[in-house]
Amino acid sequence: MSVVDPRTRRQRQYNARTVRQRRAIPAQPLRQARIGCGKVRRQAGLGAPQLGTIDAVAHGMTITEHQVPPGPSAQAGGAPTIQPTGCCPPFDPSSWHEGEVTWKDKPFVTDRVHSFLHVPLDMGRKFALNQKLIDAAGAAPVQPLTLSDENSLWGADIYMEVTGPVPGARMTHLSGTFVTKVFEGAFHEVGEWATKMRKLVAETGRRTDKIYFYYTTCPRCAKAYGKNYVVLFAKVADPTAAQA
Repeated sequence: MSVVDPRTRRQRQYNARTVRQRRAIPAQPLRQARIGCGKVRRQAGLGAPQLGTIDAVAHGMTITEHQVPPGPSAQAGGAPTIQPTGCCPPFDPSSWHEGEVTWKDKPFVTDRVHSFLHVPLDMGRKFALNQKLIDAAGAAPVQPLTLSDENSLWGADIYMEVTGPVPGARMTHLSGTFVTKVFEGAFHEVGEWATKMRKLVAETGRRTDKIYFYYTTCPRCAKAYGKNYVVLFAKVADPTAAQA
């Protein structure tokens, strides 16, 4: 007959008691989780975050229990209606689809966002800081426009439209002619959209100088609305510069 060390016996008793206690405690619901946070998503059984979900793009929003935005509801006749989420307003694609706009020294607040393979990591924080300065200066437009220059896998330059100077913020101005087109789909299709945009400009006999992306809603609202609209702004190259 083997003799069990008393310390080993106590350890086994403690382990068994701990297992019984854990089985008796119900799983606690996830009260609040930031979109894209790998740890809390795994705890909630949501899996890995998808492209564009980290930091909830421009809003830095959180998902709170019992506060998931509603999806489209149906009218009496059966036609779906769009219910606003209270976050991003529903987007009307006809306002920017296959249009053209010319700006001269249009003011923007600009900042640099860190990314991982085009997925923004700190966009929500940068937006919040700049929006606070914009509101303090009284320079927020009625329908704000925010553009993103996806010039690197590891970062992007954002441009927040303003109506005038914003003290404490980095200002810039955009000028030129921009061809616009609305695309709808997953964020990983942006490369294909950019190719189509350059082809569209080339069909007009012009050349694309730079492409900006206008993400009309955050991923959470895009899911609620059932559409993920992204507007591409293709800046047309100056023909006089090409001749020079």
